Amino acid sequence: MFKNISFGNSAVGYDIQTLSTALDRMELAGAFYFTVPGPKMIWQFGELGYDYSIDFNGRVGNKPIRWDYFTVPDRKAVYDSWSKLIALKKEEDIFRTANFTLDVANTNGLKKIYLTLDDASGNEIKFITVIGNFGVTSQNITPDFQETGTWYNILDGDSPFEVASTTGQINLEPGEFRIYGNNPLIDPDDSDGDGISNSEDACPNTPPGAIVDVSGCEVFTLPTNNFSISTTSETCRNSDNGKITVTTGTSLNYTISVTGPNAFSISESFTTDWTLENLIAGSYRACFTVNGQPDYEQCFDLSITEPEDLSVLSKVDNNNKQITLELGGADLYFVTLNGITQETAESQILLDLKTGHNALHIATAKDCQGVYEKNVLISDDVVLYPNPVKSDINIYINGEDSQIQIQLFQMDGKLMMDEIMDVTDNRLINIPVSQLSRGQYLINIKSNTTNKTIKIIKQ
Repeated sequence: MFKNISFGNSAVGYDIQTLSTALDRMELAGAFYFTVPGPKMIWQFGELGYDYSIDFNGRVGNKPIRWDYFTVPDRKAVYDSWSKLIALKKEEDIFRTANFTLDVANTNGLKKIYLTLDDASGNEIKFITVIGNFGVTSQNITPDFQETGTWYNILDGDSPFEVASTTGQINLEPGEFRIYGNNPLIDPDDSDGDGISNSEDACPNTPPGAIVDVSGCEVFTLPTNNFSISTTSETCRNSDNGKITVTTGTSLNYTISVTGPNAFSISESFTTDWTLENLIAGSYRACFTVNGQPDYEQCFDLSITEPEDLSVLSKVDNNNKQITLELGGADLYFVTLNGITQETAESQILLDLKTGHNALHIATAKDCQGVYEKNVLISDDVVLYPNPVKSDINIYINGEDSQIQIQLFQMDGKLMMDEIMDVTDNRLINIPVSQLSRGQYLINIKSNTTNKTIKIIKQ
């Protein structure tokens, strides 16, 4: 345990140096120590996960007494697991056999032990197969059972396990182990192995692996994966075409009751397949009962959704001639810029713009989510000088426009000038402003590729 805490390996989501995980590994270690025939010795409080170094207080010095460990549930679980394993060693002849094989040297951490009791008779356990995953990730192990047929997980209430092929694989989570016997374990005080002592068992002949109540009688149950439920959301907002589909693994006479928004309620009978259509978006609850089983009910919470409206936030960077788009409402977007369309599943994209007008159109696979359209103008460079000015302003127009509109405004918005001028070969336009009073003005320069406003100071 000290080594687990100090040096334990780890993987994503699994760390042996975590106390609870380290203690689980002690149960795994016990399954491989105690099932090997022969005497064993447990170090001080080892059955409770004692985690002090052998060198604490000197190698032969006194070590702390930790009776308080017994009150820690995870530590008590190690104690209980080891107790069961030791009871097996003491009570079952197969754990004292001389015919056993260890397969424990694999570098992947998958380990196996095989026990054989050659003179087993009747319902005695003749074969034991112990499997464990000492790795830190989920792995498949080939148990190589000694024979096919029904085996029993003897630490899990003798739950049956059908072995159709001795080379079939079993998935083990990191730290998981199982002990299988070819016959169920028979406890003299619990003849049917259901965990209820014979003196309190009202149903003494329940089959191996059956789930029982406190009186030892079998409780009706279904596999955890018996109900396969899928939901289909609305194709558009307010289309009211959501759907719930149910398939069962066991064919029985079921009743399903579904409640939902706006006091929706329905109850119907079926056996294996059932569908409910034309549902509005919202939260639903589906509960299943089985005819003839009054105490059985299993419920599921379901959700029918509807697509959001397309949302687009755009930010234009004139200096770098780019636009950033934040997209929302769908899983796939069709972005058309200047006649070229691209598909994207990203929620943020960056596009390069050309000088002049850029036509942007964004849609999704569903027309009902709407479209987004925008015309983005990237202006050519415009140079205005001098500024401040006394008599004439020179405006240099970069680009290929042959005409340009010049508007002059006072700061209060009053229009002083509005003219369309031809752009000469030297791309230079002269504006006389000597007649203007001293102060501040705004000049707006507009063309097919330019739309720019510049503040000037008249001296």
